Amino acid sequence: MSRLAIFDIDATLVHPSTGVQLATGMRRQGLIGPWQVLSGIFHLSMVRLNLMSYSTLIRKGMSMVEGRRFDEVETWFERVFVEQVRFSFIESTTRKLLEHRRQGDTIALISATSSILGRYIAEALEVEYWVCAEVRVEDGLIVNEVMEPVPYGAGKVVHAQGFADALGMKLEDAFFYTDSISDLPLMERVGNPVVVNPDPFLRAVGRKRDWPLLEDRRSADIRVLMAGD
Repeated sequence: MSRLAIFDIDATLVHPSTGVQLATGMRRQGLIGPWQVLSGIFHLSMVRLNLMSYSTLIRKGMSMVEGRRFDEVETWFERVFVEQVRFSFIESTTRKLLEHRRQGDTIALISATSSILGRYIAEALEVEYWVCAEVRVEDGLIVNEVMEPVPYGAGKVVHAQGFADALGMKLEDAFFYTDSISDLPLMERVGNPVVVNPDPFLRAVGRKRDWPLLEDRRSADIRVLMAGD
């Protein structure tokens, strides 16, 4: 029986996260300064402490590209993928994704990373079903407005249920791999939650509920991992 296998991206499939990769990559390209990198790290910490919404974090992050042409920003993000993200796929989780595929399961990616970068990740993994955070584009220009529901926290449940309904599957039979306590709402909805390189809060919950733990942060070039499948 084919089941739905859902994967988060940041710190689950990509190490350490797409946000860090984008910040360092754009800094390397001379597109942002060191202060903007530090500001991004600070705002991410605020989100993890539940002092800022993820939608606000995305808007703050995307403010640096607001008003830019979408195709220009797409080129920047593609370069970050090719030069950095491509080499940062966590081996154990990626192999688990490929194992699900061999077993006939349907793979879906649900992540709050940028949909621009998310598309390159989905294409590299040959995943058809995926959803990431999107900002609005008008007349080819990026507008700093996040499309709701953002695939973060409870928003991931909405998107996961949408995939399940469209595919004629049940979340009660599904797998979900993630590292973050923010994903607890979806972890509690699926029948097979798997904790991956967890933050301290999710580690504690996973241990209490006896959820399977996958812990390995070794990373590799996605082309090598795909070629070895």
